[in-house]
Amino acid sequence: AEREFLNAVCHGMKILRTMAEKFAAKAEEMLQSEQDNICQKNLALIADTAKRVPWEAPKTLYEALATLAFLRTAIGSLEGAGPNTFGRLDKDLIEFYQSDLSSGRLTKEEAYQLICQFLLLWDCHYDHDMIMSGYADHELENTYTLGGCDEDGNPVYNEVTELFLRATYA
Repeated sequence: AEREFLNAVCHGMKILRTMAEKFAAKAEEMLQSEQDNICQKNLALIADTAKRVPWEAPKTLYEALATLAFLRTAIGSLEGAGPNTFGRLDKDLIEFYQSDLSSGRLTKEEAYQLICQFLLLWDCHYDHDMIMSGYADHELENTYTLGGCDEDGNPVYNEVTELFLRATYA
């Protein structure tokens, strides 16, 4: 039973890799006919990222957010019910954020814009009057946690916490 489970997990991971590779190929295809410079930049970033992530560990804030979004979408699409929480995003993303800032890959404002774009997909209001056309149309639970307390009861808060709060109230 354990071997069957592990084989199923490996097969599922390979399917996710294939999905990401197809996503990258589609972005490259769209890039060929795109005329807008901003769209070209975004499509190139999507294609490059999807070739590696989530199969390889993310190295940047963009890649970390893309990994979360891709896995949430892929698992939700395949299973009809994806993971219902992203967990402690501020804690999980702080190292990517700090690395991007210190290397000059991102400014604080660019990181804020990435978080805003992420939340447009995962924190927008739900249309409960939407007509269902598929079995998973109402599969929507996308929660995340910010801040909290450490084991000694001290508040836990960082710059990513602030960016998410600012984006939520924008």
